[in-house]
Amino acid sequence: MTISSILNLFGGSDNRITAEELKTMMESKEAISIIDVRNPSEFKSGHIHGCVLIPLSELEGAENIPSKGRLVLYCAAGVRSMKARDILKGRGIKDAVDLKGGIDAWIKAGGRVVKP
Repeated sequence: MTISSILNLFGGSDNRITAEELKTMMESKEAISIIDVRNPSEFKSGHIHGCVLIPLSELEGAENIPSKGRLVLYCAAGVRSMKARDILKGRGIKDAVDLKGGIDAWIKAGGRVVKP
């Protein structure tokens, strides 16, 4: 069994994108919706431009899930966003991806962060 086949058993690498891939998507003006699943205080400390805040604790009951293009989820380091992806998958949203390494990886890759 290969590493990629093992990863696919646990949500798979196909369900994750890197910060570099997200930057490319944004620079090419690809249609995407970005959801920050962190808590409001984390969001206020800095977030990815154009994202919507829906904390993980509220995601299961959320009614207005953005649907413009590909759905990208992120948190601080990538754990909560994987849980969020699983929640959305259970709600029938199967094409959501999470940002590997979260906003920490985004910042390390030189990604823009908005601070209110």
